[in-house]
Amino acid sequence: MAAAIQTAPVPAHELIYEPRQLPKLRSNHGKYLDDNSVGWMIETSIDTPLEEMRRRFEDDGYVFVKSVMPREDVLDMRQAYFEHLAHTGILKPGTSARDGIFNDGEDPIVHNGVGGKDLPQDIERVNTLMSAHTHPMYLAFLEHPKLRQFVREFMGWEKDVLIKRTLLRWAYSVFIIH
Repeated sequence: MAAAIQTAPVPAHELIYEPRQLPKLRSNHGKYLDDNSVGWMIETSIDTPLEEMRRRFEDDGYVFVKSVMPREDVLDMRQAYFEHLAHTGILKPGTSARDGIFNDGEDPIVHNGVGGKDLPQDIERVNTLMSAHTHPMYLAFLEHPKLRQFVREFMGWEKDVLIKRTLLRWAYSVFIIH
């Protein structure tokens, strides 16, 4: 029996998206996800009772909550993050780091950092990508009192312990911070 050969998926930056149509999603170097397993996230208002948020998390596997933190604080973080990465070419030319618009002329894979499968050959670039997650502005963002309070209340914790990267990584996969 001949081995099956999987052709590489079209890079994300080459895909054309229609407004309000779901893009074809895939993991890095993986197959496209079944259309039935993806969908638009449903926003949960910050005013929703915690018990209802927990029920939605249990039922849906995520909670998408905006306004957990002041918008300006989130934009400040995004600006600092993309200013740190700007020399890698990640930003669309002529756009602001505060807007964080990806350079669609680049293949997203060249921006893999920590956890990326195909790291760039340039060690300085690798160090920049990796250091974004240990940079003081990033660590300060993890300590944001509103974020920590929300997660603590959502989880029912009396106190929490910050493990570098873990809280935001977990929080980002559970709560989309906007």
